[in-house]
Amino acid sequence: MEYILIIGLIICVSIIIAIIVVISSQKPSEKVPTPVQEQETRILKLTPVTSETLKPFSSSDTIRMSSLKKLNESCSKNSDCDGFLPGQNTLACDKGTCQQQLKDWAGVYYSPSECRDAPAPLGYPGSCKDRNHHWKRKLGESCDTHIACDGYMPLQNTLTCDTGTCKQAKKDWIGVYYSPSECVGKAFGPKGICI
Repeated sequence: MEYILIIGLIICVSIIIAIIVVISSQKPSEKVPTPVQEQETRILKLTPVTSETLKPFSSSDTIRMSSLKKLNESCSKNSDCDGFLPGQNTLACDKGTCQQQLKDWAGVYYSPSECRDAPAPLGYPGSCKDRNHHWKRKLGESCDTHIACDGYMPLQNTLTCDTGTCKQAKKDWIGVYYSPSECVGKAFGPKGICI
């Protein structure tokens, strides 16, 4: 019986050692990246730091740097534009020309044709430039839905979207708050007469 336990223990230790040897013999490029590493690489399009990327600038690098495109110059990819950094307030290639990236509703910078001024489906690609707004809208700013207005809560004394503009809600005759154009000031009265 003791022999069986010893043989079982030897087999287990052998398997563990074999696994360690296989894992440690893998080259770094063969290791599977974590989902977070994959996503960061995909989003930021990072270049791995190697001895090649750390070498001093050469004359060809100087030519490359001097050929970076300025605002409104033609480009074919983001890296053609001078100073491009994803998600930052820099130039990016947008529809064939270098354009200033715009801040979206969440505070991240995108090219003008990709930037959304509100979460989807309220904001659409290009809406930052088209409407030149931000999320959440303040008093007096344009809106297309109640939730676009800062602090909106149904039937509460908050901002509400009324005829395309964020306005302060008005109290109706029983004490409930509505958009100014929808508010009824007295029983069976017309809409839009609240004080």
